[in-house]
Formats: sequence, structure tokens, C-alpha cells
Amino acid sequence: MALLIKIISATNVPDIETLGKTDPFVVCEFRGCKDKTSVKENDLNPVWNENVRLEVVPGPLKSNENITIKLMDHEKIGRNRLVCQTKLAVNALMQNPKLERNLLMMDKKNRKTDCSVSIQILYEAPISAEKNIENNETGDVVDSRQEEDNELADENDTIEYDSRADMNNSITKRKKPKSRKIRGRLSNKSQDFQIRIKIIEGRQLQGGNIDPVTRITCFQQTKQTRIKKSTNSPFWNEVFFFNFFCSPGELFDEILDFQVFHSKKLRSDSLIGNFKCDIGMIYEAQDHSLINKWLLLSNPEDLNSGASGYIKICATVLGPGDTAPNFDLNNDEEDIESNLLKPSGVHLRPAKFTLNLYRCEDLPIMDCDLVGDVKKFFGSKQKKGGRVDPYFVFSFAGSEVRDRLSDEDTICTTFLRLSDISKLGDLYGFLPTFGPSFVNFYGSPREFSCLGNKYDYMNDGKGEGVCFRGRALLELKMAIEESPDVPSQEISQESLYNVEKFMARRKFKLNAIFYNASLIYIDDAPVEFEVSIGNYGNKLDETVPPSASTTQITNPVFDGSYYHFLPWSSTKPCVSVDCHWEDISFRLESLNSILKTLHNLESNLEQIRRAFKAKLSERELAQLIIITLDRVILDCQKPLPDIIKGQTVENNLDREIRIHRQRVLTDVREQAITLRKTADNPEQAISELEDYFEQLKNIALEPQSSIPDIIIWMISDNERKAFCRIPPNDIFFSPNPDYRGKYCNNLETIHLKFPGEKMENEKRFEIPAQLRLKLWFGLARYESSWTDNQDGEISLFAETYENQVKIMNTWSGKFSTRPSFSDNNGKVKLKKDDFIVSDGWSWVGDWYISPELSMLYDKDSGHKSYIEEVYELQSRTIGGKWSPDQNSPWIDVKGDKAEGKEDVVLSDGWEWKNQWSIDKNKAVDDDGWEYSIEISIGGWGPVEKMYHLCRRRRWMRTRAFSKTHTQSKTEKAKVDSEGWEYAPTFTMKFHHVERKLDMVRRRRWHRQLKNSKNDKPCIFSFKSDEEKKSKEKLAAPRMFLNCKDPFARVSFMNYSDETKKLEKTLCPTWDQTIIFDNIIIHGHPSQINNKPPLIAIEFFDNDLIGSPEFLGRSMATPQVKLKVDESYEPVSLQWFDIRKGNQDGELKGLSQMDGNILPSTPPKMGDIYTVPPEVRPELQRTGIEILCLGLRNMKKYQFSNVTSPSIEFEIGGHVQKSPVIKNIKKNPNFQECTIFFDIMLPKEELYLPPLNIIVRDNRQFGRKPRVGMHTVSSFEKYQRKYQNDQNLSDINDEESAVSDDSETIIVGMTGILNTAMDTIDQPKLYSKKQPLLSASFEENIASLNVHKEKQTSDDDQSLNKNEVQLHSLFFDKLSKNIVILQYFDLWEENIDWWSKYYASLGDLKKAKHYLDLGYSTIEIYTTELEKVPMFEKFTDYCDTFNLQHGKNLDEESSTAGQFKGNIFVYPLPSNPNEEIPEKVLSNVPDFSPKEYLIRIYVIKAFDLQPKDSNGMADPYISIKIGKKKVNNRDSFIPNSVNPTFGCLFELKANIPVEKDVIIKVKDFDLVSNDDVIGETTIDLENRLLSKYKTTVGLAKTYCTSGPNQWRDSLKPTDILKSYCISAGLNDPLFSNSIDNPTVEIGHSTFQLGNFENSMILHKHLGPPKERLALHLLHFLAEKKKFFFVPEHVETRSLYCPLQPGIEQGKLQLFVDMFPLDNGVPPALDITSRKPKKFEIRVVIWNTKEVVLDETSITGEKMSDIYVKGWIKDIDDKQSTDVHYRSLDGEGNFNWRMVFPFDYMPAEELVCVKKKDHFWSLNESEIMVPPTLILQVWDNDNFSSDDFLGTLELNLNDMIKPAKSQRKCNIGQLKTQNDVEKQQKRISLFEQKRLSGFWPVYNEKDGKKSLSGKIEMQIELLSEKEFQDCPAGRGQDEPNQRPKLEKPNRPATSFLWFTSPWKSLKHIIWKSYKWVLQLILYSIKSL
Repeated sequence: MALLIKIISATNVPDIETLGKTDPFVVCEFRGCKDKTSVKENDLNPVWNENVRLEVVPGPLKSNENITIKLMDHEKIGRNRLVCQTKLAVNALMQNPKLERNLLMMDKKNRKTDCSVSIQILYEAPISAEKNIENNETGDVVDSRQEEDNELADENDTIEYDSRADMNNSITKRKKPKSRKIRGRLSNKSQDFQIRIKIIEGRQLQGGNIDPVTRITCFQQTKQTRIKKSTNSPFWNEVFFFNFFCSPGELFDEILDFQVFHSKKLRSDSLIGNFKCDIGMIYEAQDHSLINKWLLLSNPEDLNSGASGYIKICATVLGPGDTAPNFDLNNDEEDIESNLLKPSGVHLRPAKFTLNLYRCEDLPIMDCDLVGDVKKFFGSKQKKGGRVDPYFVFSFAGSEVRDRLSDEDTICTTFLRLSDISKLGDLYGFLPTFGPSFVNFYGSPREFSCLGNKYDYMNDGKGEGVCFRGRALLELKMAIEESPDVPSQEISQESLYNVEKFMARRKFKLNAIFYNASLIYIDDAPVEFEVSIGNYGNKLDETVPPSASTTQITNPVFDGSYYHFLPWSSTKPCVSVDCHWEDISFRLESLNSILKTLHNLESNLEQIRRAFKAKLSERELAQLIIITLDRVILDCQKPLPDIIKGQTVENNLDREIRIHRQRVLTDVREQAITLRKTADNPEQAISELEDYFEQLKNIALEPQSSIPDIIIWMISDNERKAFCRIPPNDIFFSPNPDYRGKYCNNLETIHLKFPGEKMENEKRFEIPAQLRLKLWFGLARYESSWTDNQDGEISLFAETYENQVKIMNTWSGKFSTRPSFSDNNGKVKLKKDDFIVSDGWSWVGDWYISPELSMLYDKDSGHKSYIEEVYELQSRTIGGKWSPDQNSPWIDVKGDKAEGKEDVVLSDGWEWKNQWSIDKNKAVDDDGWEYSIEISIGGWGPVEKMYHLCRRRRWMRTRAFSKTHTQSKTEKAKVDSEGWEYAPTFTMKFHHVERKLDMVRRRRWHRQLKNSKNDKPCIFSFKSDEEKKSKEKLAAPRMFLNCKDPFARVSFMNYSDETKKLEKTLCPTWDQTIIFDNIIIHGHPSQINNKPPLIAIEFFDNDLIGSPEFLGRSMATPQVKLKVDESYEPVSLQWFDIRKGNQDGELKGLSQMDGNILPSTPPKMGDIYTVPPEVRPELQRTGIEILCLGLRNMKKYQFSNVTSPSIEFEIGGHVQKSPVIKNIKKNPNFQECTIFFDIMLPKEELYLPPLNIIVRDNRQFGRKPRVGMHTVSSFEKYQRKYQNDQNLSDINDEESAVSDDSETIIVGMTGILNTAMDTIDQPKLYSKKQPLLSASFEENIASLNVHKEKQTSDDDQSLNKNEVQLHSLFFDKLSKNIVILQYFDLWEENIDWWSKYYASLGDLKKAKHYLDLGYSTIEIYTTELEKVPMFEKFTDYCDTFNLQHGKNLDEESSTAGQFKGNIFVYPLPSNPNEEIPEKVLSNVPDFSPKEYLIRIYVIKAFDLQPKDSNGMADPYISIKIGKKKVNNRDSFIPNSVNPTFGCLFELKANIPVEKDVIIKVKDFDLVSNDDVIGETTIDLENRLLSKYKTTVGLAKTYCTSGPNQWRDSLKPTDILKSYCISAGLNDPLFSNSIDNPTVEIGHSTFQLGNFENSMILHKHLGPPKERLALHLLHFLAEKKKFFFVPEHVETRSLYCPLQPGIEQGKLQLFVDMFPLDNGVPPALDITSRKPKKFEIRVVIWNTKEVVLDETSITGEKMSDIYVKGWIKDIDDKQSTDVHYRSLDGEGNFNWRMVFPFDYMPAEELVCVKKKDHFWSLNESEIMVPPTLILQVWDNDNFSSDDFLGTLELNLNDMIKPAKSQRKCNIGQLKTQNDVEKQQKRISLFEQKRLSGFWPVYNEKDGKKSLSGKIEMQIELLSEKEFQDCPAGRGQDEPNQRPKLEKPNRPATSFLWFTSPWKSLKHIIWKSYKWVLQLILYSIKSL
């Protein structure tokens, strides 16, 4: 559509110039389009009468849109200035499309002026949408809505949705949408990623004579292709690498932008088109890749302009361990539309997000109030302000709207995921919508500090927020086809009134009972726990009423092993928080209902997976699946909770989500019913169930949970230490159990965690605290369900602390820094008489002293042994003698007076373990004394000085629990009778015994309350002065409920213990039972039985120096037995996962908790209990054979080489040692290489102990350090079922039945390899008396006539049917051989190894006639040879075990070496007297080192990682075997990431001393060191030891010459003989027949003719005997009884240590190995193909009907025509001379253009070598299609030439020329989709010469138009031809083939200013001769 605006005039223009007058012009704007009038200089009443046309985005006009008219002042220097402006509403145009208006203008400040502008407007309506829709476009639609978090998309990516009205109108026409997996929450852990993008080519790019370049932008990185000159179909074929180290959550939501530009343009309109998608779309595609996809380009500034062109790309996203796909270049023509990715509807529609922000509340303090603090210090009672100046920022798709321009501190951030508030689908989808509803914000703790907070980064939405920061009432809407008028504006009063119903509040209650707090890492400060929801319960927040949200402060008590616990005993702290929120019960109940369905399905799925892994029968699996399906059907048919009108209010998103959830539940239920009826495959059923799980998981979200999360904090020293966030729905109470939260009122165990990144940054893996508690959250009217279901009575107490200080050794409440009665922190005065209880509450009893519970525990509580210590103190005067101090002869470590060592009384249950002794293990003298000047000064030293006046020494004695005494942690210490706690200051830890340095004391008072009205909260107020009226004088009561060298630390509730410490093992076996007895567990027995407390098992490495190193943690759930009459049954052992970050391990053990029944005490071994016998698994006699071949690649240990290693094998406590390798450098193998174990092991493989392989180095002085170890934890792959009754010699061969007439042979054979081979059934093979085919190719051809005659003779009538068919096949083959023979020599000229390679790939174009000649192919493996499944990684004989040092397994340096060997595990006879059967390793061959010749053939590399700044690399190959190195650095390939090497490397290797060949691809650098692009390692030893014969690939045919010449040192007969020996068969017997030999193996006979009856025989074939042996070897492989590695090329992935796990490219190669004692055959020639030189000669005869682009001075249309031509991408442009003044489009030239080029006939590509820049050192080599480009131009002398038309001809796929000018038209350029290619396309390389007429075209708006015709001749010459017959350019000599004469041009063809007389004659005189004659006549008359 368009707006045509006529600017008529303006009056009274304000004069804003200081000098002169205003220079006005008018600017019109609408929908982003602008246009302007001309400038009227110095005119205050200008008149224009000019038209301004605005081509705007199509779409209906909207009443809220405006046209902006601006009157501007033109400035020659500087920016133009705004004079005045106005806006014209377009609603008038909707009624009348033609308007005339006189507009009154407004100044910059929106004030009226006297200026007015007269305009006329004409509105041109848009064309019908039906005309803009392209016909039947196909392809994949890339919709940004399919991905999550579209807020990261670009602002131009408008989201397209169908409106509800449109959906309802088309509901009958649309199918039910298929469920789609939505991308789940992604990991936020950073890792390596690599994105590879290959830009192949472009087509149909808009524009004429463009120079396109593609730019790729990915995650703030930008790269671009080379510029292609003058083409609309560029061919790039360039690969780009983007490397990132970030999290998937960050990367997958980033946008990948493909932009195509016209490089010559520097203006903003240089963009041709672009395509955008997010990276996650590529990662979620198959193999994380898009291969050979076409991208539809569109213009982002004109959303309805349609396609701007297409580009073809490949893209992949690689993570660690991913394999890169092969970006194969497909040169075949293809339909773009069939493989197309396009945006969601090419015609994108604008959309508008409207966010209504109604209010924010509960925001934290963000500013310092220094003035207020000063006023408060001087006693001011001024009310404290909010100290926060909030403003709001809303951002989406790169756009940002804020109501404030400055950038300040971020208060909080949250994200609304579009996938949560909108749904896809034409039928059930809906637009993004939200609210009105509150959004909660989380971030750093609310406590404000002017110095900042280390957790402030959380306020930006990074990481998990640890505290509630506020919330905002929002409403979000989206409208299609609208654009925002203004960024922000005020909300109307009507909207504010309508939203009030969403702000109604209901009273909620949050209750919690803390049963246990254990695993507390804090030991030196008191601890309390706080429970809050929003600001409610936050003890530091003053905006809400106080509540009983914290537990009492308690000192942690030692648990006996390592951790601490809070001694709550039978009095459990309770918390209760009153809060008010919106009633969103229906949302939480719906979510809980779906989560329960999801949990049930997940649990059942886990059971099915375990059963599937345990290989249960299909019947048992089917039962489990049916049970699961029935449960799914039952759960999905449960209704969702109803909306109760008048109680809850739902919004639009609630309704849409409810509809969507109901649909998904119905779909899942219907699918489950169908699956239950039709399922017949367990794997398919499991897959379907997993799909149900994903569907349910996608709807188990609630985006409008306006109630904040519950946060539990552990607080110590007024600092928040650890936290836990719990969603409110998990503990939400509902009267319906199906809608209730899973943790509601259940006894649960939760673990707190450190806030922020403390765990990762400080590597703190311990649990800060473990809580066992009950939680309940719900409406206050349901609180009775909480109070009525508890195990005891809930009591409330008032609490105050009495504080005193010591003054002159007298305790007093005066002069204290705290009030005499206060809270525990001393901040609030709480006198006992000042408490005023609220209505409904009353006192019970009087105040009483309640000591803090930890004060009741002695210092030795929890210890099993304790060291009593006392210090003997002596003093002296100056110069006197030492004597016992008179005041304190005995003191403690703090200097306080203590009892003497003889007066220490032993407590009950303890006994002395030794006598008193002096501690001399410290800085003391020989007698244990340490000296000081004075005891209070300290500074003790071991040397006596004259000025020392006191000395002390430490006496100590160990006591331990008596074995006959049972320790109980409930034993109390003697507490001060008055309940005082003492400390040096109020801020330090209190203790119950007064010490010398204690200066303060306090005691706690409690008074109980009771409630008479259940609905009244208990909140205290206080009487007294005005100060007590402040908010801090409100308080809440306390509530209680009355009821390496590894070792393991086991913690259960308040108890912990340690196992014994084992030395130097990675698989420790403790065989230990840990018993915790006399444990008091509070809670109902049923709850304890259902959810018992968890057992924490932590593993540490005991270090001699420093603290133990944490290794991992496992959580175990004990099995509970409570019933008295229940018989005791032993518990089976289980495996538990051990985790530390991302590292895993396993623990085998059991956990059991018994109530009234006690099992028998386990047996003891020393001081520990062992595992009970009834728990131990069943044992059986087992044999373990270990092939101990040798050690490889041993690294240094303790800076010394490993020279003489040996191995210890340990399993189940049994150890066997290998002999010592004397010198590992000379021979790394063991002399005796078999180890045998005859031991008792568990019968079940699950319980088998690991096999530890420990390598020790035998060094001088008897040292044997452990230099490496490996643990074999699973024996599944090594187990053998040994059959001792099997006799290899008794296996019966199948007899071959041969008919009497010898016409049919049924062959059968049995081969034996290692153990035995099954029977091989061979198909019927025919044996004729007359040989079918002779070995000689020529003899077969010569005998053709003889066989033809025999076929027609009467004797052949007696042949049977089979014989006739056989002869028919024979003659058909011979007829084909005749054709091959005729062209054999011609075809074979171009055959090389690369023909074989391409034929094997299936690329027949490059292979040419290779297959027609009957040559065989090779196997091209797309992966490493070791990864081919049939070859078993070449570990069939010997496996490789990686050795580790024992710690830091994730570090590369931890690798110690490799152990070569194998393991065989099998059962032995249970009777020890029975003879052991023959061992598997009874006959082990010799493995002494042997020298080999290694040939490495490197073919090519793919997709290498660029190393240079230009996005390329200069690769070459470097190979290392041992210390031998070889490379081809001198022959590096410049500027290539897909190089073709075609090179051979030969090295000698002494295997196994030098077993690894390391192949590196390096990047050549002239100055710096060469970079390693990637490397790969091949284990040659594994290949040699394998049974698959990997030395040289087995060829398919045996040839003595030609491209398939036999390259093995062993002939096929030798290989067959070796096979028969290893299989236990007799040597093969060959017949003496020369033409058609036979071979007999056992009772089977094979004949050569039976294998070659369908082959094409050629002259390169070898002797028949060898061919027969080779055919027989392949026959065995075809029957899958024995595999030989075929002749092959393998593709190996390259990796770089800098990016481990990320593939850096691929390398194709193959390796041959030859023992030097067998001779070495000649090597293959795989030198890469070289381009051939060609020359194309183009003779331009004439041009016809060329468009006339200029107008002469006489008014005639004309063009100065010339033709320009070049080979694409070759900088050799040639032009004809100029045909001036062509008046009819005809140009005459007779001009020759000569273009030499290098061409690869096989690849059909031109090889172009050129430098990227003039400063480049090397030429880049690129391969491009051979394209001839011809262009017709109009010559201009004083300006740039005008482009008229172009013609692009692919020399391999050219359009046929027209024979006459009349037949030449634009129809010749139609693509193969419009006409048949065979009739219109030809190849110049086949035709050699073409002549005729070709059309020249110009392209505009995507359409081609004819702009002329060229008559020319094109000739192609080979190098020999153009050297024998040279030709010059133009008409230069040598002018031949053909000889070109000067063109016969008309007389008017000349350059006018070089021939003025000609110009006068042919231009002026011809056109104006009568005028000139009249002028001359007039002059003459005068």
C-alpha cells in the first residue's frame, strides 16, 4: 500500500536563524517510512506543490495510527533542525481515501504556532492478499515460537500466531496437532561448544550485477565469506568455526543470523536478505545438524516483500563427545523448495506487547540514609523513609522500555518464558498472555549495606536467588498487526478499578516443626533457623508484624565423630508465620494433581527400566507395563479442581492453561488406552511411556504462582549461612488428598546449601546442615488439620533474657550494654512485667528459668574417648627458685584455676586407659615446661629467661567409655542452679561454667500461654514509655513440640561414626558394621516407617598432613522394622551412588533401622563389627585367568622414569604378582604372561568385588612405589561359560553331497577358530565338464564364436535347464566384455587410485568408467576402524586398561600409563579334589618385539578448525612413532580447511616398544611455532594381535597389475593356509587345473567358476589359484563366521588438548603394516589429482536487440555497446571494443576472448589459485564450477558505465544456443523444473565447440527480463591443442581459427568528441538539416 501526500505550501514559518531566514523543507513519516520535499532557501512562506510517496508495510489502517509532518530547517553544516511539527490521525483516511487539510503546526514543546502547512493525501489500498501468496510453497517452517525464551530473539523477528477467531473459523479444516516436545530447562554449567557452518552457494539473489557476500553472526561473533563478483548464483563452499565456552542455557537461546549483502554498496540498503534461527533449533535436529538445507532469505525492513533469494548451508552444534557429521558437497541439481527452511510465513506480521504495571510491593532498601542515621543518633523520632527509588524495565527481543533514563542499581530481575505463557498450534494455541497476577522477584539477601553485597549479581537474574526481593502486579497482552504508539503511558482509572479484584487477600498459615538438625558444620557459634515466605517471617524486616518464625538460638553439640547437632531432645521447636496472599488455591491444586500423576509415572518407569536391565521375561515386563498404563489411565481421568466463583478469580491465562492441560491429559489417556490394546514390543511401549512423561512434564508448570517460595535460612552470628527454597505448592494443604502437596505435613529430610557460587568457587562440598522437619502451608481456616495431626502438644512461651555484667567482681544488671531484660540479641527491652498478650490468650503459670539446651551437655558429650588435661603452674620471684603457685597450683588451658591431677574424679561409665603423663610433643624443654613473664600475658616459650616469673607444663590422661556401659547423649551436665550462661562479651559464645575472663552473663526466662480463641494470633505488645510504641516493640512467642587412604564417615540424625582407614586403594572393602543404638526418633511410627531419616555416608581420603580430602557423598534410606511380632529377615546389600560434583562412584552396603526387634550382634574382628553372615552373598569357586602381556606408555613418577615395573592383582583380599620387567624400554612385555586365581567369589555378578591392578616400580634400596592402578568393577564382558565336556576334536563336519552326474555340489564345511565355528551352509555351486571361463581375458574373447556355434548345435538340446541358463548368462557376459575390450585402453587412461576411491563412495562422475571395467571397490568407513562393530575395537585377544595415579581423575596428568592384557572369569567345579579343566590361556604365543614397516596413506581432511585470522588454515601432516618423526611441512596446503593430501609416509617401528602412531594435522606458520589443529592416535599393537588380520586390508580381487594390484606381502593361498591351521583343519588341497581350479578343505570342495560366473574378467587378474583362495576367504566373511578387515579407508576424528572432547575435523587414511622378515611389496601411488590446462575461446560476433539506455542530444535512443567476459572467480576480465551509437541495439565486434584455466575433469571443477590480499604470502586454491560470464555494458565517458545485461553459462551444464535471432528468447533460461534438462542442456567438454545466439537478461525484483542477444562462438581446447594452434585476443595475431576481420559498423558508430566533422554530418546535419539550411539562408539573406 502507499500514501501519496502532496505538500502544497506553508505559511508563517518561524524564523529560527540568527543570520538570514529559515530554509524550510517538509518531512513525512508513517510506519517507519520517510520522504521529504525540496529545500526552499530563505523563504518563510514557501510553496512546493510536490508529491511525497510513502511505500509502507501493507496492512489495514488502524484508528490509533498517525502520520507525522515535520517542518525542518536545512543546514549546510551540521544537522538539520526541527522547526515545528504535527500529527495527522489516519482514521479520516479510513472514511475518505482523499483528503485536503490545512495543518496547524506545533513547536518542540508541543505549543501552538502561527505556522500552517497545506497538504493533500491520497490513500492507495493494498492489493488483495491472494495475489501475494506464492503457489504451493513447500519446506520446513522455522518458527521461533518452537523454541524457548524468544525474548532473546531479534526485534525484527515478529512472532506469528493465529487469532482465536481465525482458529474457530477453520476448526473443521485442521487436523489435531501432534504433541511436541518442548525444550526443557537447560543446564547452566559451562562447557566447550563448537558451531560449524558451511556456506555452500546461493541462488536467485535479488538484484542485477551484484557482488554477494554472506555474513554469519553467532553469539557476538561475526564472520563472512569471500566476495563473489557479478553473480546472482554465487558458489562459496566455505566453512566457519565458532568456539564457545558457556552453558547450554546461554548458547541455545542465542540467535544465528545469516545475512547476504551486496558488497559494492556502502549504504544501508546493501542488505539483500537475511535468515534467523536460534542455535537450539540446530542442536535439536537429527545428529545436532542441518545438512544441505536451503534458507529462504527475506528483507527484514519489508516484511511482505517475499523471498529475496536462497542460500544453501550445512550447520552443526558439537558438544564434548559429539561426532561431527560429514558436510558432503552435493553437486547434483535439486529442487530448492523440497529442502527449504523458511520463517514462519514469509509474510511476517508486526506484533505489540503491552505490559501493564500496576504496583510493586515489599521492595528492599537500596539507598543509604546518612542524614536519618545522624538524626536518630541525636534522638530524632522522625519516621524512617523507604530508602528506595524504584523504576521498571521491560525488555523483549532486544527492545527495552523503561520509565526512567538513568541506570542505577538493579533491585531484582525475573523472566517470563514465552513457552509458559503461550502455546503453539493452529487449533489449541494461544497468544502470549499473563495476569493480572503478581510476579515474585528473588535475588541477594534483603539486608542492605552501603558497601555492597557479594551476592548482588543475583539481582540481575544470574544464579538462584536466595531471598525474596519483592513482587509486582503485572498484566501482559499481545496484539497482532499493531505497533506501539508510545513506549509508556499512564494506566486508565477503569483498568485500575478492574484489577482490584485480583488483589483480594486471604489469610494463610505457614507452620513447621523441626525434629532434628544435624550435619551442622558450624561449631563455634550458636545457630538458629528462620522460616519465611515473602517478607513474612523475615526477622530483619520491619514492614510486617513479627511472628514466631525462628527457632531458639542453640549452640551445636559434637555428635561423636565430626559433625555437630542441635540438642533439641524431646522439646522440638515450632515456627508459625501468619501471612496474607491472593487465593490461588486452584492453581496450586491443579499443579499438584499433575505432579502426582507425573511422579507415579516416573516411579513406574524406573521400575520398568530396572526390570528391563535385569533382563526379566517379556511376560513380567508386560505385567509391569500394563500396571503402569492402568495407573496412567486412572490418573489422567481425574478432574482438575474447579474454580469456585466468588472465592477465587481466574484470568485469561488460567483459562487457556486449563484447556491445554485438559487436552493433554485426554490425549495421554487415549494414547495409553490404545497402547494397552496394541502394544506388542516392550521397547516400543517404554518409548511411548517416556513420551507420555514428556507431555505431562510440559504441562507441570505454573507461571502465575503469585505466592513466593518458602525459604529456610540457617543463621549464625547474625549472618545468613545456608538456605533452602521450597515452592509453595509442595507443602500446600488441600482438603482433597489428590491436590495436596507432596511434602505437606509429612516428615521430610532436607539439605541446606550454601548461597551463591560458594560451593563451586571454594570447592566446599559438605552439607551445611541436614534438617528433619514437617512443613504445612494453607488457608488459615484449614489450620486444624495441622494442629490435630501432630504427635504431641504444641505449646507457646514468652521469652526474655536477663543480662548482667561483672563490675568489681560483682554481678549487676546496671551499666550493661544491653537492657537488663531483652531479646536474645539484646536489641529490644523485654521486661517480664511489660508483656501484654493479645486477645484470646492468657498466661499459664509464672515465669521460670529455662536454660539453653546445649548447656546441659558436658564437654565430652559424644566422645568415645577423651583426654583429660591439667596444667601444673609454678612461679618465682626475681632471682628466686621455682615453686608451686600459691594461688593456683593447677590451671586449665585458659588460665583458670583447676583441680589437681590427683583430684580429678572419673565419671560414671568411664575408665582410665593410661597414667598421667607430661606432654612433650610441643615447644617445651626436656621436662615439659614452657615459660612466660606472667600468666595473663601469655607468650609461652620453651627456653627459660631471667625475666620469666611463671612456668607451666601439661599433664594429660586418656579416659574411655567402659565396654559394659551404654552411653546416652541425654545425660546432662551439672548446670548452674540459677541457669546462668557466661561469656567474656555478649557477642561471644556462652558456656555454663564461669571462667576467670568472663565479664557478662545471661539466663533465659520462659512463661507459657494458652489460647481460648483459635483464630487470634499471639503477638505481644508492651506498656511503658513512647519508645515502646515503635514497631520493634511487637514480638512473637516461642513454640515447642513436646515428644585415597579412604575412610567413610556415617551420620544418622544426631549420631555419626567413622570406619577404619584403609591404605592406598580406589576400591576399599571395609567389611564393617556400624551400630547406632539407643536412638530416640521423634515422630509417628507410620511416618517414620514411610519416610525414615536419611543416612549420610561421606568418603574422605586420609592425609597425613592437613585435613582429610572430601571424595564424595552418598545418601541411603534405611529399611525400617517396627513390629514386635515380625520375624527378623536379613537385608540384602545394595549399591548407592557416590557423588561429588560431576564425579560418580558406587558404594555397596545396607542400612537397617530396627525398633522393638533387635537382630543378633554381628561378629567382631578386633574392635569393629564385621558384616553379618546372613547378609553376605552366596559364594562359589571361581577361576580367573589374566593375560598379563605388558605395560605401555608409562609416565614418570616422582620425577623418575618407570624402568622395572611389576603388577599386583588383588581381588577379594587375594593377591598375585607378576614377574618384573627388567627393562621396559627394550621389552615392555612380561616373560611369564599368565596369572591364575582359584578363589571363592560371590555367585551373583552384582556382588563381585573389583579387581585392582596395581603397578609398582622396583627401584633401588628395595623401594616399590605404586606408579599406577586400575580397577575393574564389572566382569560382565570377561565372563566365560566353561564347558569341560567339550572336545574340539569331536565336532562333526557336515558331509558334502555330490550328485552322480557331478553337475551340482552341495558344499558344507565346519571351521574352528580358537574354540569352534558353526556350520557354514554354501549355496548350490555348478561344476561343468567344460570350463565356463578361462583365466585369460583374451582367450575368452577369441572363443566367443565357438561358444555361439555350440549354443545353436543339436548337441546342446540335451543340456538341462540349469545348463541352458548358465550358458545364457555366460554369453551375455561375453557380449559385454566385447564392448569393454573396445574401449578398455581409452577408459583406462584416466583410471587411477582416486577413481577407485570415488567409485567406492558412489560418486560415479569422478570415478568415470572405473566400474565399467570390472574393477573392484574398497570399503569407505565413516568412522575409526576400531569403532566398526564387527571388529570389537580389536580387543578380541588383548584389551587396554588405562592406569591412574589415584587422585584427581579428571586431570590429564593423572594418567599413569596402560596395561595390556585380558581377563577370563569362569566357574570351577565345587569339589576341590576334582581336576581343573584346561585353561583358556594354555598355549600363549611369543610376543617378543619385532620390527615392522609402517605405511600410512593420508587421503584428505574435512572441516578442519581454522587457525588463521582469515578463517583458514595451512595444514600439513606430522607423524610420530616412538622417537621417529616425519612430516610434509614443505608441501603444506595453503588456505584450506578441506585439504586433499594424497601422500604416503613410511616409518619403521619396533612393536610393541613403539606401538602408537600419532598423526597430527598442523597449521603452517612462517614466524611463530606451528599450531596443532588436531591429532589422532592408532594402537598398532592391538591391530597386530587381533584375529581380524589388520596388517593389510583384504582386497576383493587378486590382480598382479593395474589400480587393484595386490599389495600384501602374503598371497591369498598363504592367508588361507594360515586360517586353516588356526581353525584346526588340514591344509587346503588345490587341483592342477589351470583354467578352472578347485580347492578341497576337509570334506568341502570349491570351484573358481562358481565365484566368477558373473564377474567381468580383465587383463590385470592374477593366477586362478590365488583368485580362488581369495574368493574362499571372502565367502567365509559373507557367512559372518569370520571377518577379515577388507581393503578400506577409515575416517578418524581429530582432537586437540586445548578443547578435549570437541572434534577439530576428520582425517581419512589407511595403514599397512609389513614385517621386515617377509619382504615388502611396492607402495601404492595415491598422489592427488592435478588439474589439466584448458583454454576457452569466445568469439563475439554481434549483439542484437540490446536495450537502448541513453538519449542523444537529438532525442534518439541509443547505446554505446561493448561486451565484457571472464571465467568466474578468475581475475582475467576481457572486453570488446565499443560499438558507439547503436540505434537499434545491434553491435558488431568480431572479437576474440581467450581464457586459459586449470580444470579437474574428474571433479568437473575449475581450480583457481590466487592470493586473498596483495600482502598474502601464499595463493589460496579453491574449486568452483566452470562458469563463463558475459555482460553487455553501455559505455559512458564522463560517468560510470551502465550495466545492460548478463549471461552465465556453466560449461558442464549449458543452455543450447538458438540457431537464429528470432528463436533466441528468455525461455532458454528456464530452470530444469520448468523444462526437461536433457533437451535444453549440454556440456562444452563433450561438444568442444558451440555457436549461435544466447539471450542476455537483467533481473529486477526477482524477475528476469530480456535485455539483448549475443551471437558468438565458444570453443574449448586442451593444452596440446591450444599450444599447437595459438590465437590472439581481439583481432591480434596470431589471428586464426577463425580469422577475424574488422567489423563492418555503420557510419554513425563513432565517438562524437573525437570526430567533430562526423558528428556534424551524421548527428546534427541529419537531424536538423532543414533548420540549419533555414538559418544559413537567413544569414545569407542578411
